[in-house]
Amino acid sequence: MPVFTGVVRAPQSDALKHLGASLASYGSMAMYHMEGVTPEAQALGGRPKKRMRITQRDLERVYKGYQYGDGATIVVFSGPQLSLWELKNLAGLFGERKVHSSIRCFASTSRQVLEQARALGVAQALERAGVGLLEGMCFYILERLTGIREENRWINLVSNSAKIVNTITAHRFRTVLRRTAACVEIACSGRTE
Repeated sequence: MPVFTGVVRAPQSDALKHLGASLASYGSMAMYHMEGVTPEAQALGGRPKKRMRITQRDLERVYKGYQYGDGATIVVFSGPQLSLWELKNLAGLFGERKVHSSIRCFASTSRQVLEQARALGVAQALERAGVGLLEGMCFYILERLTGIREENRWINLVSNSAKIVNTITAHRFRTVLRRTAACVEIACSGRTE
């Protein structure tokens, strides 16, 4: 079980959610602790079996390790489903921009969050930008996803979710992990860097 120490500021709940989801999908880790966040971290942090130091340079190397294939690109914000705060942030990043005609873009959330997002006008802002909203499911568990990928000739799947980038490879996507703002830029520009 990993224990994260030396974190400069406590992450918000969405960042913790994504960390937990990615750890579970890559390393089958059902739990983690973080100094200053989980009360058990203090007790566990002093006796690690193995220590690793992860720097910003290490993270950049991970992002650069993902390469695009030749073909159409889809951008997906899913896995785990987005919170209201994530949808609001996404709408703010899109602003008045629109998804490029060569790109398809989706975001998934729960029914309850989508209702709240509609009441606040956030869902409508994303839809005006060309983002398809999926309710109550994560993109990677769509029925017939492999067939849908083939019919649309999608090759690359770009996402800010390490979980989806790891789990969706069974559907033969070429996955690319990027930060949220970079995903929005790719969706709007149509350029894959």
